[in-house]
Amino acid sequence: MLRKKIMLEIYQQNSKLSECNTVLYNFHSLSKQYQSDVKRLGFIVYGQIASTGHRLVSHCPFCDTELKTDLGEDYVAAAAIELTKLENISLSYQMHRQVLKEKRKQLKSVLPA
Repeated sequence: MLRKKIMLEIYQQNSKLSECNTVLYNFHSLSKQYQSDVKRLGFIVYGQIASTGHRLVSHCPFCDTELKTDLGEDYVAAAAIELTKLENISLSYQMHRQVLKEKRKQLKSVLPA
């Protein structure tokens, strides 16, 4: 009877450990995606800042028709806001990942080697 109880406890701990590892893997994948998104949005925002003051082409080089020169400040502002959101979310995920790593360490210490 004691053996069954111990085995059940081991199975439960292994299940929790497996779940913890899965969540950590998902956090890692999300973190990589957020890093990619932050780079992309940073490129938009910092590219707009760097291009400020440069003369924009106002005529098509092939047909010489006039091109619209709408700077589209709205998308730059939206990208900057989204960039800030993603950076905050990324920091939050890093904190949660650290908590999960501690939990995984604790679960591993309970299980027999």
